[in-house]
Amino acid sequence: MVAYAPEKRQKILQRSLLAAVLSLSAIYQCVGQVPEATISGAITSAAGAAIPNAILSVKNLATRKTESITASPDGTYALMNLVPGKYEITASATGFTAASTTVTLEEGRWSKADSVMYMDDYQ
Repeated sequence: MVAYAPEKRQKILQRSLLAAVLSLSAIYQCVGQVPEATISGAITSAAGAAIPNAILSVKNLATRKTESITASPDGTYALMNLVPGKYEITASATGFTAASTTVTLEEGRWSKADSVMYMDDYQ
């Protein structure tokens, strides 16, 4: 067995500990990763005007899980950390007929799904 000076032993121990912590950190990050996708878009009227605060229902067609969000005041929206797959997006707003579209989200990709809404005839 090789005998090291106390200072050298301490440096070896510190480096070994650092290597162990970095290895565990890398393993933790790999295990915790889930494939995810992002979708964004704009909600506009047939005339091209933004529809502020429209309600969006985003449904994963495989799992049937639905999330609802409100578009921003400028009519845009974004949903992150979605499971890749096929989604149905339905936009609704007072005075407009609901508009639906289907989009397939791919892992690690940002997809765009704009919706055009028409004024409701029954105002």
